[in-house]
Amino acid sequence: KKVNQRQTRMADLLVRYKKLLEDAQEENRVLQQTVDEQDRDKARLLAKLRRAEDQMRADERGWKTSQSDARAKSPGKRGKQDKARSQKLPRNLRVSEPDRHVEPAMTILDLEEKREVVAEEADRARRNPP
Repeated sequence: KKVNQRQTRMADLLVRYKKLLEDAQEENRVLQQTVDEQDRDKARLLAKLRRAEDQMRADERGWKTSQSDARAKSPGKRGKQDKARSQKLPRNLRVSEPDRHVEPAMTILDLEEKREVVAEEADRARRNPP
């Protein structure tokens, strides 16, 4: 009779531990899913940030070349007419090249700093999920 009771108790404990293990595995799976989603979000944000940086560099290069083109052209009337014609703007909207330049809102350093902040936030969120 004692052997039977011991076997029953062992079987009960085994069932209880199996249930605990399954619960822990389920919780782990859910947490892993959350981490994966955060990683995807982080990757998406970083890709967006890189595209913005690339676009900004391209814009910066374009602005520099347009500046050197403007300097290379003679300041005579002909060059101005050609430039105005190539801009295809109504006369009242035509602006001389230097006046049109606007500093980019964010420099590349600002964007890199922002990327680091986003990466840190994602790491922090991964370490201690809500």
